[in-house]
Amino acid sequence: MSRTPGGVKFWPAAADPSICWGTRFLTVGSPVADTKGTVLVIDDEEPVLLVASEILSYLGYSVLTSPSGEEAVNCLRAGARPDVVLLDIVMPGMNGFQTMRKLREIEPGLPILISTGFSDRRAAESLVGEGADGFVNKPYHIETLAQQIQRVLG
Repeated sequence: MSRTPGGVKFWPAAADPSICWGTRFLTVGSPVADTKGTVLVIDDEEPVLLVASEILSYLGYSVLTSPSGEEAVNCLRAGARPDVVLLDIVMPGMNGFQTMRKLREIEPGLPILISTGFSDRRAAESLVGEGADGFVNKPYHIETLAQQIQRVLG
């Protein structure tokens, strides 16, 4: 990944060994010691991944992205340890409910924020009832996203 005057350029997984192998995880920002932490964003919509990555990077976080629950689970199994997860509910394949359960099997204390559109609010509230740490509405608002992540990171 590199920053260019026109924005962010993402390298394919094979070109960047810091990315979980065999997945399409993208890293935004430099892995520097003074970041606020690492956020794993899981969403099947690429524009959402890019917007979330830009916002979180701007806020000082290192960002990992995954286009599916399956790839996110594989990345954690391969050793990635984000500080918090921002998880979409409605995705093809493994949905948000299934993904949250699998992530918690691997990392029981991992904070998970549900990312939802207005129509998914009941599902988000249901996931909070099952142990998610909160939810953030889409489209993202910088202040709300910052507050929710700071809240779960303590």
